[in-house]
Amino acid sequence: MSIKVCAGIVTYECDLNDLLTCMQAIANQVSSVIVVDNGSSNVDEVEHTLAKYKNVIFEKNNSNAGIAKALNQIFEAAISEKYDWVLTLDDDSTPPSDIVARYLSVLAERENVNARTGIIAPLLISKTTGIVSHSKTDQDRCITSGSLTNIDAWRRVGGFDEWLFIDEVDYDFSARIFKAGYEIIENTSVKLLHKVGDSKSERFLFWHRATGNYPPLRKYYQMRNRIVVDYKLRRYSVFKIFGLLILRIISTILFEDKKRKKISALFKGTKDGLIKIRDM
Repeated sequence: MSIKVCAGIVTYECDLNDLLTCMQAIANQVSSVIVVDNGSSNVDEVEHTLAKYKNVIFEKNNSNAGIAKALNQIFEAAISEKYDWVLTLDDDSTPPSDIVARYLSVLAERENVNARTGIIAPLLISKTTGIVSHSKTDQDRCITSGSLTNIDAWRRVGGFDEWLFIDEVDYDFSARIFKAGYEIIENTSVKLLHKVGDSKSERFLFWHRATGNYPPLRKYYQMRNRIVVDYKLRRYSVFKIFGLLILRIISTILFEDKKRKKISALFKGTKDGLIKIRDM
């Protein structure tokens, strides 16, 4: 079995040390690393950091086109370079030194039983809390970072939904991959160091939880896009959405900073999501 694998990274206002750590971990595991910068103010520094790696294909967007657009650019570049699979990584994620070999081993095993694999996903280790979690949280739901994705499957479902911009992009994509008849596999032997927002572990009385502590703009997109993606996938329920809104407001009040701005963003995201599905 001959499978061509490249890596893809989207950068946006990234920490250069994080990017360098990521590149050091992945550059020698693949023949190409496709990097798309989404209009970063430090794009020159990003380009300089990448210059030492001869197998980097670097594309620059003039402005932030959104994670979905940049991911599609990565897959389009991978197709032009005749790759079969893309390993997508966040610029602040750190993959293990044998992630590609472990994923290829899974593909080899599944080829023997003629399995139809769309995505292989890792376990996650939070960089800030050390908590280990699943990147695949349902049979059709996984995150993009650390996942190896079948380019044929990406092409079949029409790529990532660029309207979503950021948040729920990966869940929408993986659900459509699954609906198209592909399997999503979690390889628990692969553990990816991963950063989730400004995550921290918090306690209020007997309630203990890890919170992403995302900024207000991300709260907006998380709420807006959750409504739209649920509607697209025929999982929408007005009771579920408003229940989710209440839970997120309570969590923000108890555990996070910038409470007023974040709660306002949650309400605005809910309003805009409802307007969007009314017109769908």
